[in-house]
Amino acid sequence: MESEFQALLKNDTWTLCPRPPGKNVVPSKWVFKCKCHPNGSIERLKAQLVAVGYLQRSGIDFFDTFSPIIKPSTVRMVLALAVSFNWDIRQLDMSNAFLHGILDEEVYMAEPKGFEDPTNPQFVFYVDDILVTSNVRSFIDELISNLQLDFAMKDLGQLSYFLGIEATRDSSDLHLRQTRYIINLLDRVNLISIRPYRAPCVSGPKVSKFDGDPLLDPSEYRHTVGALQYITLTRPDIAYSVNQLCQHMQAPTTAHWTAAKRVLRYLKTTLDFGLLYKPGSFAINAYCDSD
Repeated sequence: MESEFQALLKNDTWTLCPRPPGKNVVPSKWVFKCKCHPNGSIERLKAQLVAVGYLQRSGIDFFDTFSPIIKPSTVRMVLALAVSFNWDIRQLDMSNAFLHGILDEEVYMAEPKGFEDPTNPQFVFYVDDILVTSNVRSFIDELISNLQLDFAMKDLGQLSYFLGIEATRDSSDLHLRQTRYIINLLDRVNLISIRPYRAPCVSGPKVSKFDGDPLLDPSEYRHTVGALQYITLTRPDIAYSVNQLCQHMQAPTTAHWTAAKRVLRYLKTTLDFGLLYKPGSFAINAYCDSD
């Protein structure tokens, strides 16, 4: 908590001021989590300070909400280029996550619990994992040095584990897996001991919205399918099956949950499957059906 608080102060994240009359002041909250190594062991205990945003009022405290994140297909494309041209891939980690931008709105947040200013206790008030690659290695070092002047961040060295993806690289190849992420998902839905299955789906007619009985609590189905969507980043072999599951998010049934568990059973028997990148030709090939 102390490390997070000091990093926020260093980055001038807020300015303490008297509580303005008639203004909405959102609470602050500490969030704690364990950051793990790819093998599941604990790397460090982490604390993050967040604003309780659901108390903000649309049109008063904010106008737009968006999340500018990179597409998985872009990540795969950049990594493929880096492998083909033998570029260095370095990994950075921000010590604390925060919004680094200019706000048009006035946002007031209560001081974090345990870190109130003793002289003014009533006064008021996210980029995390980064990959860097370049055809010039010295430029990477220069960029990281410049970033570290303004932000508290760690240079984690060569790419190894990011966003739940394990990366193994040798002299020419790059292998991406989500083994630990899949194991954590199986454990989270209490299916770690489920029997393996040889395929992510069965042949025959697609599962209909009329099959099975409605689930009493559809939230577990939605959370599981959302996690399966993320796994398709390195597992295109389950993309078709997950696409079918996504079509029933609004009103999932017992039949849809059975189909989702079938995908999980397949993943359990193929834990080490992933994407393998090798240097290759950049010629564009097109394929069409015989008709």
